[in-house]
Amino acid sequence: MRRTVALAASSCLLVVPTAPAVAQSDYEIGRTEWQEAHFPQARPPLLSHRSMRGGRTAEVDYMLETSGCRISGKREWGSRVLNYILYSYPLSRAGRQIVEHELGRCRDSSELTQPETELAMLAPGATASGKLWYSGEANPLPAYPARAVRPVDDVLSGVHRVQLDDPDAYRTVLDRTAMPGAKVRVAGRFGVVSTGGQSEQQLQEIGARLESYVDFLHDSYGLELPPTFISIYLSPTNAELTKAALELHGLQISPSTLGYAYPEDSSVSAMVGGTGIGTILHELFHLILRDQYGDMPQWLDEGIASLYEVSREENGAYLGVPNWRGALLANAGDKRPSLREVITSPWFDFDGVSGGDEVGEKGARQLALARYFALYLQPRGKLAEVFGAFRDRDPGAADDPAEEAVAIVERVAGPLARLEPDFWEWFDTIGARDDNNLPGVISKQLPPH
Repeated sequence: MRRTVALAASSCLLVVPTAPAVAQSDYEIGRTEWQEAHFPQARPPLLSHRSMRGGRTAEVDYMLETSGCRISGKREWGSRVLNYILYSYPLSRAGRQIVEHELGRCRDSSELTQPETELAMLAPGATASGKLWYSGEANPLPAYPARAVRPVDDVLSGVHRVQLDDPDAYRTVLDRTAMPGAKVRVAGRFGVVSTGGQSEQQLQEIGARLESYVDFLHDSYGLELPPTFISIYLSPTNAELTKAALELHGLQISPSTLGYAYPEDSSVSAMVGGTGIGTILHELFHLILRDQYGDMPQWLDEGIASLYEVSREENGAYLGVPNWRGALLANAGDKRPSLREVITSPWFDFDGVSGGDEVGEKGARQLALARYFALYLQPRGKLAEVFGAFRDRDPGAADDPAEEAVAIVERVAGPLARLEPDFWEWFDTIGARDDNNLPGVISKQLPPH
């Protein structure tokens, strides 16, 4: 049975499987060969698995790079992939230390012994948190790590991923997992389960909006949609969301958590009392992206996801608009981060357990800049192009993946020496403007503070 870990995503949670959900044969063959120190034999099936859906994980890349470091002629490639892992994946503190230690060993000219094989240590652990959520006035709303309070096997016995060609089985699953008194609606690839008091008309509108949104993600970013139904669980308050997370997924979450995605059953749960589904759009991006590309750098992953949490829809296209995150930058003074600082930052510690250094207000400002850089690139037609360039990276191509990231941005959007002043000149025309809850805007329901 696969072990599951939880990973913070913006002010929400993303619960991520540490072992792959696809291509088990290649994965199992490669991992077995790797565990037995047959490194030349491990590399081909692991590379094959990595090229398939769900194959880009820190675990797979770690096995690949530690194999490369122990294969004649592949040592430099292996050390590059180690650096890539440090930049491109969220790691636990112990996991970061393991990768850094292996990087030092790989760069050493001496013969290498067996690498660290406790792969579960790479991920942020069996618990994770939503990071501190900051309002426009930079007031912290504390969140603590989500805790798995039921055994994973027990949780997974009650949730399932159901193929799109079996709607009857899917409806049976929804009826069984729905909270008492919940409304259940299945339309297209989505099932919406709500205790939020929405009318049938509102649930229909939400379902249609979600179909439109995932079609947009497919058309704009080339993201393939999962072959399973996607379940959306709506709760009207943080307290109800907390209760639902415990009963449905065995998670004890912070009362200030806005939502989370659970890939094991292709679901998103969020606090939504009406039709303000911005949190759902945010989490859906994470769910669909990480089903295929688990190695997207944090600034781009979070930047795009948060872009659509407050947005407008125009002729099938979704366009992010300013929201409360702008106030974090407008009021930052000389603490404003630079574009280079954000682009080169590895996954940092916004969950209290992963191995980066940025926390609190500084981390919130970096994520705010990530969103506003996406907002800046959007009307210039560069956002999807930047995404595609990062999607197509070769993990072993660059000695320094952070500098490679700068080079990618500059190749697509222009030199940072020009982008930086142009960005801030543009930003100062917007500043702390917040379009959340304006007419015609897809808004995000926020907790009281």
